[in-house]
Amino acid sequence: MRKLALVLIALILSACSAPKGSDQSAFTWQISAKEVVVAKVLSDKATVTHYDGSSEIVIVTDTPSSGKVYVLIHLDINKAKAGGSAFNWDKLTLVDTNKISHARLNDDFLTRHNKDRLPGITLSLGDNDGWIAFEVDTAVSAKTMTLTYQADEGINKVLINP
Repeated sequence: MRKLALVLIALILSACSAPKGSDQSAFTWQISAKEVVVAKVLSDKATVTHYDGSSEIVIVTDTPSSGKVYVLIHLDINKAKAGGSAFNWDKLTLVDTNKISHARLNDDFLTRHNKDRLPGITLSLGDNDGWIAFEVDTAVSAKTMTLTYQADEGINKVLINP
């Protein structure tokens, strides 16, 4: 009876294990998250130069939709193997703890906040480094999320810890 109880406990614990990311070496496009920032608002100072040569400092602010926060992720996306499909942004989503998938925002605004943005075009080769942005509900923003990419080899998962 005691052995049966131990086996049941081991099965329950293994079912409750924390989510895991994918082994990146199995994928043509290897993805790593270098940094994650969760922000209710993005605000920075910028110097604007006028035609007459004078300049002024202005505050640049971007705010997510009501009840949401920005999740900014600094990614490194590297094509590590020859062949395979191009990296298509439509195949990348951020999945929150409620299993809701979020598409990448039109994140051109990141450059106004001194963040080198990953281009929104299809990537075909090389090592690509930069920031991307998502909007998620404030309630799930402090929990571990999963960045998923529908790769040729299967689903590539990268854990995102705010």
